[in-house]
This record gives sequence, C-alpha cells and structure tokens, in this order.
Amino acid sequence: MKYLISLFLFINFLYANSSTLVLEDGFSINENFEISYLKDSSNELNIEEIANSNDFQKNSNKFSFGYLPDTIWIKIDLKNKSSKEDFILSINEHFYEQANLYYFDDSKKLWKISKNGVFKPINKRDIQTSKLAFNFKIQQNNSQTIFIELKGKYPYFGNIAVYSKDYFFTSKLLNIDSFFIFQFGILFIIIVFNLFLWLSLKEKVYIYYVGYTFFALVYLINISGFLIYFDLQQYMYKLHFSVSLCIIFLALFSIEYFEAKKYFKASVLVLKILILLLFVFAFMMIAISYSPWNNYMNHIITLILITLIISSIKIYKKGQYFLKYYIFAISIYFTSVIIFILFLTGVLEYNYFNRYSYLYSLCLEIIVFALILSNRYNIIKNEQIKTQNELISLQINQNKLLENEVEKKTLKLTKLVKERELLVKEVFHRVKNNFHVITAFLWFESKKEGNKHRFTELINRIKSMSLIHEYLCNSKDLIDIDVKEYIDELVKTIVQTYSIPTLQINTNIEKINIEFENMMSLGVIANEIISNSIKHHPKENNIVLEINCYKKNDSVILIIIDNGLGFDGNIQKNGLGLELIKDFINKLPNAKYSFYKENGTVFELSFKEKNNEN
Repeated sequence: MKYLISLFLFINFLYANSSTLVLEDGFSINENFEISYLKDSSNELNIEEIANSNDFQKNSNKFSFGYLPDTIWIKIDLKNKSSKEDFILSINEHFYEQANLYYFDDSKKLWKISKNGVFKPINKRDIQTSKLAFNFKIQQNNSQTIFIELKGKYPYFGNIAVYSKDYFFTSKLLNIDSFFIFQFGILFIIIVFNLFLWLSLKEKVYIYYVGYTFFALVYLINISGFLIYFDLQQYMYKLHFSVSLCIIFLALFSIEYFEAKKYFKASVLVLKILILLLFVFAFMMIAISYSPWNNYMNHIITLILITLIISSIKIYKKGQYFLKYYIFAISIYFTSVIIFILFLTGVLEYNYFNRYSYLYSLCLEIIVFALILSNRYNIIKNEQIKTQNELISLQINQNKLLENEVEKKTLKLTKLVKERELLVKEVFHRVKNNFHVITAFLWFESKKEGNKHRFTELINRIKSMSLIHEYLCNSKDLIDIDVKEYIDELVKTIVQTYSIPTLQINTNIEKINIEFENMMSLGVIANEIISNSIKHHPKENNIVLEINCYKKNDSVILIIIDNGLGFDGNIQKNGLGLELIKDFINKLPNAKYSFYKENGTVFELSFKEKNNEN
C-alpha cells in the first residue's frame, strides 16, 4: 500500500512540474499551464540566441511582470495528441506594440515568424480581433516549441491561452468585449440622463458628473481595444489623458456634492493643488513620453482618491449623513484601484479579479453616484414643489388681502365719486337755473319795442351754454356729451326762439361723444352760425339750413349750409358773432374752419378730440 501511494504521489509530482502543454482530443481551451519567460534588457537578442538561452524562468501562463523597459520572450512547449492540427494562441490583451510568434519549421530548417501588434490594422491580421492572437499548426503526435516576443509601453501582463479554432470564434461572442459593450451602454444612458438633469436644474454638480462619466467612457473605450476595429489605435497613448480628466471631474463633482467649501475648506485647497499636478503630468505624458509620467499620474490619482475619502468621512461626521452612499462607492472603487495598481506593478499576480475588479468597481461607483444624483434631483424637485405651493398659498392670501383692500378702496372711491357727482350736478343745476333767470330777464326785455332782435341773439347764446349744464344734470356721464342729442336740442331751442314758421333746419348728425369743454365751444359756434344765417337771410319766408356732423379718422367735422348770404365779411368783420366764433374755434384742438359760397353759404369746421392727440 505504501508503494502504491508513493507511486501515485510521484506521478502527480511529474505532471505538476511538467512544462509541456499537451493538446488532447475534446479540448476547447487550455488556459492553465506553465510557460517560461526571459527578460531581454538589451532589446537586441534574436530568435536563435533566445532559443539557445538557458536563462528562462518558469511562470504561470497568467503573467504580470509590471513596468519594464525590456523585451519579454515567452517560451511554450506544446505536444499535440489530438486529431486536430490547427489551433489559435491568444495573449488576451491588445496593447503590445510588438507581439511576434516564432516557431521552427523542421521541413525547411528555418524559423518562421508571425508578426502582430497593436498598430497592425485589423484587416491585415491573421485573426481579425482586437486581442493579439495567432494561428499555429502542429501535426498529430508531434511536439512544438513556440516563442512569443513582447514589447510595449504598458505594463507586461496577459493571459496566454490555446484554443481550438471552433471554440475561439464561438467564445468571441461571450468574451470580455461583451462586458465592455454593456458598460458603454450603461455609461451612455447615464450621461444623457444626467445631462437632462443639468439642463433642468442648472446645478454644477450634474455637469461635473457628466464630465466624469464621459471621460470614464472614453477611458474604457481606449483600454478595451475597440479603437482597433476603427483603425484609431494610434491615438491610444494620447487618449490615456482621459484618465486624468476623469479623476479631475470626479474631484470637482465631489467638492460640489458634499459642499467641501462650506464644511472642509482645507481639503478644497489640497484637491486643487493635486488637480493641477495631475493635469500637468497628463500633459507631459502626451507631450514628452508615456513613461515615467504615467506612473506619476497614478500616484496623484491615488492621493486624490485618499483625500476624497478622508474629506467625505470628516464631513459625514459633521452631520451630513447622506454621504454614506458616496463613501461606500468611492471606498470600493479606491480599493479596486489600489489592487489594479499593485497588479500593474507586478506585485499581485494575474487573475480575473485583479485584472478587471476596478472596471466593475468603476461601473458600480458611477451607477451609485447616478442614483445619488437622481435622489438629489427628486429632493430638489420636491423642495421646489413645496416652495411653489407655499408661494401659491402666500399669493392666494395676498390676493385675498389685496382684493379686500381694493374692495374697501373701491367702495370708498365709489362713495366719493357719487358725492362728487351729486356736488357737480348740484353746481350744474344751479348754473342752469342762473342761466334760466338771465334768459328770463332778457326775454322780458326783448318784449319791449325795439329790443327784440338785440336780445334774441343774447338769449340764444346763453341757452346754447345752458343746454350743456341741463344735459349734464340729467346724464350719468359727466365727461363725454352726445353731439347728436345736444345739437338737436339746440336746433329745437333756436327754432322756438325765432318763431319763424317757414324756418326749416335739417340735421344729419352721427352719434359722437366729445368732451365737455369741446362741446361747450362747439355749441356756441353752432349757435352763432345758425343765428347769423337766420338773421342775415334775405328771404325771411324761405329759410333752409342743413347741419351735418360726422367723424372722419380722428377728426370731428361740422358743416352748416344755408340758402342765404351768410356772413358779410365787409360788414361783420368786427361784429361780436364772428369774434365769438373765432375765440371758441381757437379753444378746440387742432381746429380749422372756412366760409365759402356754394348755392348759399357753407361753414366748415374740423377739430381733433383731445384724447386722440399724440
């Protein structure tokens, strides 16, 4: 029994230390085997020197050597025990500037080379994928040693795997590229969503977050190798600048989100200095060389993340408990970044967690921050709605108060207006009575022999003014007077005064309202023209007058036509009637008048209403 156990352990020991990868029937992928590697510090060794070297060291096919200026040579021993002869070897990374595969052709006794590298266009590659992969062939039951030459500016790491051809092209649909595409979609949606939030709220925290997410998306596109599909890989080193911009916007977002200027001013100063240094190092990386400025960038990024964590914890302790989700997300992200940096420097070995955990953490952090900002948006909107409701309630109360005040003032003013109207009507009534008394005295005087014609004109003049006061006494409107009503009443009064049976006065007057002062002047003018037309008419038995009044544009037109001689300019130029007409015409705004003969005498007057003047 002891011998069997010893034999079993010996066989396991042999297989465990075997450096030859055996390809057997039914295998699809082999990614757990041993390789040998050699660091060429001179960067000048050729394949023959490498093949004869005894300086190779053992390592897992999942390797992480850190930042090196050397060329790395990898040696893989293969034995084909399967029924297939065509296979694919992939490094499962895209960024090496040189990735050349060498094998010795026994039939031709020479070394064959298959060249590849990140800058080789994808349409010229044997395997058209962003990852560096090679076709190779091993005859059945034969062994083959393959050498891979790697050279690049990024750290040296990778996961060398051997695939059957069928499995390789099938697995491409479900490889790490699918995860990157999923991340791209999430980040794009988050960018658009938060851009709308920023447009809605106009808060800087949202535009900083959009900047952070956008440059995180650019960084992911760059490191995923997707630029190769569009033949844009020549920009991969320059686009590494997106890392610094991503962290800069993260710092600005954080300062704004937890109000560091208010609660922890010292951290703001430190972060601003670190942001400036990060920007300078990123610029130097683009302008001068990728190394060592990229390492300096990583150190500054680490310091920024540490400062953000310390600041958020300190502010959290001051009572800003909403920061607990921020602290949770950024702590996980910081931990994953530290793991990734240790992995890049070769301290940690290659495995899927060390290689991709920071990508998962970045995605998690961005999603958590998006949820935080969405919640912030809801809080702000609810506060706005609450404030709006309070303002609406306040406005309603203010409106009610104003309505009450307006109602009180209106009642008071209405009372005052009514009192004023009563007083004004009382004044008009007393003036009208005084006019009537004066008219009565004049009427008695006119009955005396020889005074009739002298007093008739005075009576009509006074009545023309008295009519206005009488009109206002009975009117609700103390400002505007109806021209038609007034002139019709004036004509009736004149006809009664002169008592001439054959006197005929025809009126054609539109319904026009004009102001009291203008109506007073118009009444006196109309009275004088009509009275003088009657007085100077040569045929007392056949007196016909026509009065027209209408509005044209913004002017009032008065036309009086008689079939007599009208005014005699030579005789009447110094008469009281004509002087009265001129004086009252001058009181009308923009007034113009004229006398002319046309089958009688025509008087034409036009003036503008005061409320139409410019």
